Amino acid sequence: MIVISLCISAVIKTIIFNISHQKKLPPGPTTVPVIGNFFWLLRAPFSEYPSAFRALRAKHGPIFTLRVGSSPAIFICTPTLAHQALVENGAT
Repeated sequence: MIVISLCISAVIKTIIFNISHQKKLPPGPTTVPVIGNFFWLLRAPFSEYPSAFRALRAKHGPIFTLRVGSSPAIFICTPTLAHQALVENGAT
């Protein structure tokens, strides 16, 4: 009973935190609260990740977000955008 109530309160806390601290992030696949896109990552073997990322790039554009747990991971797929994000706008 205690474990179930702790799990429910963790899910509610995460949902409330995500709603109140929404940041403008690049688009990405739909996520499950707390778990994120972890099941999406488990669907394909590690060797097939490049093709999966190409499919995400085709669907969401050259910059997309995957949530691993509750942390967002932003993927930049072109060298020019990576240079612009990391070198030219690195301070921001």
